[in-house]
Amino acid sequence: MDRNFKFILLTCMLLAVIGASACIGGDKDETAKGDSFGENSQDLVVGISSDVNNWYLDKFADGDARFVWSQVYETLVRLDSNLNITPGLAESWETPDNGTTWLFHLRKNVTFHDGTPFNSDSVVFSYSNKSYVRQAVLKPIKSVEAIDNYTVKFVLQKPMPLPFYLTHVAWPIMGPGCLDKAGNFVKPVGTGPFKFESQTKDQEIVLTRNDAYWGNKSLLDKVIFKVIPDPSTQVMAFENGELDMIIKVPEYDVKRLEAKKRYPGSKEVKYLYGFPSIQLR
Repeated sequence: MDRNFKFILLTCMLLAVIGASACIGGDKDETAKGDSFGENSQDLVVGISSDVNNWYLDKFADGDARFVWSQVYETLVRLDSNLNITPGLAESWETPDNGTTWLFHLRKNVTFHDGTPFNSDSVVFSYSNKSYVRQAVLKPIKSVEAIDNYTVKFVLQKPMPLPFYLTHVAWPIMGPGCLDKAGNFVKPVGTGPFKFESQTKDQEIVLTRNDAYWGNKSLLDKVIFKVIPDPSTQVMAFENGELDMIIKVPEYDVKRLEAKKRYPGSKEVKYLYGFPSIQLR
């Protein structure tokens, strides 16, 4: 199984973890310090190792940026925990010629965070020649064409399992509202369950709930990603109740954390595709 495939699955599973956390309240007497996940607050504080240095489609979302992107942006198709491709922003797709041409039928009544409609034009925009995925990964794509408002045609130079590639959160659907009239990037605009609110470089990223989300809306008001590069410092912050979740846990800390079991906020150790993680119980 290649490296990219592992990252796709890991990111998909993180989405599920945060989604599950959104539906569970913490105990009043075991709430993390500050604005954390508890009776009077619906915020989830997550420790990550690196900041998001890019939000636009022209560069790869490296490091832990993918975990943050996956809350703001969405893909046409998704992978479930069994590696099955499932609908995302596309409800269905087919190939009339065994993989050289792909037709994607888009989900209707979906809006971007700025209120503009999701449609075929936004898919063409997201997979333009300027996109990283066209330049580095999907060079065989000859054209991306809007057949109508909710049907997009991809034409490739050779047969490819295109839906699989489009599950990766590093090349999602972005709203044209990401750019100003001069074509300069302004802010991230996606269709995901959370909207970008603010970013303090190398410190934290704050996302707020998207109340207009087309799917199941989160019960969380905010997800706050705290940038803590040192793994040991992350673990200490978690044990002190400053974090509700850790994306990756050092292997040497896993047994000790599992043995302890209970922490501020009532958390337990779980695994995300081989990476130890902490999630709410």
